[in-house]
Amino acid sequence: MAHHSIAPPEPGAQGVRAPSLRVALGALLQDALQGDLRQLELPRDGAAGPETPDGRTCGRAGPVSQARQPCWASEPGPRSRTARLSLGFATVRLLLASYLLGDHGRTLRRLVGDGIRAAIVMNAADGYGDSRLSRLPREQKALEDFGFECEELDLRGYFGDEEGLRQRLESLDLLWVPGGNTFVLARAMALSGFHQAATDTVKEGRLVYGGYSAGACVVGPDLRGIHLMDETDVVPEGYPPDVQARTLGWVPWTIVPHWRSEHPESPAADLAVEHLVFNELPFRTLRDGEAIIIDGDPTSSM
Repeated sequence: MAHHSIAPPEPGAQGVRAPSLRVALGALLQDALQGDLRQLELPRDGAAGPETPDGRTCGRAGPVSQARQPCWASEPGPRSRTARLSLGFATVRLLLASYLLGDHGRTLRRLVGDGIRAAIVMNAADGYGDSRLSRLPREQKALEDFGFECEELDLRGYFGDEEGLRQRLESLDLLWVPGGNTFVLARAMALSGFHQAATDTVKEGRLVYGGYSAGACVVGPDLRGIHLMDETDVVPEGYPPDVQARTLGWVPWTIVPHWRSEHPESPAADLAVEHLVFNELPFRTLRDGEAIIIDGDPTSSM
């Protein structure tokens, strides 16, 4: 089975602000927030146990109690939780963070093993003009501090060239995807054939995927909820105007970053959670400093 955990915030992080909810969703949401839970919970009744973590039950209405286990948790703890998660891949390794690499560098180094070849995908920032390139050195340094040799992989250079992208990915040990606009990133991935080019390499354990914010959101099943956090209609220069934003679908739930964090998008994360709860959609929240870590096992299938 694959192992899924949420790593806690980095030591010394500032406290988080209580969310300001604009829509009252009744006792379910209020109980969950007052209990300071990472996600909404249901009793473990077999269908919601850790061996069948499709996530659908996590967002359904019903009584919520702090004493009940999260529907995916096998070893709950006060600040981190670990579970078995079957995603259909044989040896998948993902690190999905809320904001920056933070204190998860050693974990990323462990996931990658001895490999040092890393590429950084900055396309979530394609709509940010000149500030796009100013962000790259920060990401490079964060990875180089843990022994990686970094270069940029610009998906715009592979629009319409899925096979070329596949060959480039085959030469890497780590792909790091920072934040920005999730819809722009998803469009870049669609135009370059990223899903088709990367999925086999990731599921066979030959490439570790890591990222934060938009880079984490894009691995989910769709972008419902995220549409309340990012502008949905941004089409940067060089992008066809009619391209659809398509996610990777590597995890069965939406990831909501910056939740209850000292981040400008934290209020929008509250709205995303409200939307997902109201529509009974599966999701996971992450505070800044936290990361979801999925470390696959060759004996399981995803």
